[in-house]
Amino acid sequence: MTVSTVKWATLGSISPLQLISARLELTWAVQTLDAVGRTLATPESDFSHIALRWDEQIDGLTTVPVHDGVRAGLNLDRGELAIIAADGTVTATSPLMGKTLVEAAAWVREGIAAGFPEEPDWTPIREDLEISPVANGAPFSAPSVAHVELARWYRNAVSLFRSVRETEADAGPILCWPHHLDVATFINLDPELAQYEGRSINVGMSPGDEKLPEPYLYVVPYPTVGPNGLPVLEAGGFWQTDGWVGAVLNAASVVSTGQDTQGQAVEAFVRSALNGSKRLLGAD
Repeated sequence: MTVSTVKWATLGSISPLQLISARLELTWAVQTLDAVGRTLATPESDFSHIALRWDEQIDGLTTVPVHDGVRAGLNLDRGELAIIAADGTVTATSPLMGKTLVEAAAWVREGIAAGFPEEPDWTPIREDLEISPVANGAPFSAPSVAHVELARWYRNAVSLFRSVRETEADAGPILCWPHHLDVATFINLDPELAQYEGRSINVGMSPGDEKLPEPYLYVVPYPTVGPNGLPVLEAGGFWQTDGWVGAVLNAASVVSTGQDTQGQAVEAFVRSALNGSKRLLGAD
């Protein structure tokens, strides 16, 4: 990776821990997109049919194309749902603000499921997600500085992982997984083998979760390594060993780096963690 290939927008307009409420709302909002892949897309063995992609035109996340190439999407800054035609034309938009989760799901379904001979099973609710008021019927809130900051995290992560793909020949597409809302690229170190049959490394960004509530970057080697003998991360970060093992650089560390050096610090962390993971897996 080189600094010049990564477009980095400065983070830290608000405290990372002030992003939690917006992050939870966003997680639930994205389940309306998850329903598109689960119910209408052609199933893939690696479940990539439910994964979302970053779309420059709407500046947000979109589903895979379904009938006639139609996609559903969500702009993160504005909290705006969209229906996108096969040629990239945005044919309809609607703000999340004021809608309940059920109403948002109904809008997406109406916009994207037209033309199907049978009514699809549209169930965006996930019982194991972290709870947000919108999960219990509260309307989505107005876009805020927290939504704008979270959108920056996603844009930065996508740019960073595009740079990773330039230097890692076996890195896969950049996908966002609706369940945890993490965006990542999967590096298959044994490309002759199917996913998770050989050695691999996931390089990703999570907007936060129950264990680590603020956004963080991660580099996770597979097969899972033990908590002992982990290499020093020369460019900062730490090894997460509670529940899973991987190198982590949290938002507080990124923000504290300084406005002019955040991008370089993040790139250095990813490179250091990748090198360490490869050594652990005997692939350096």
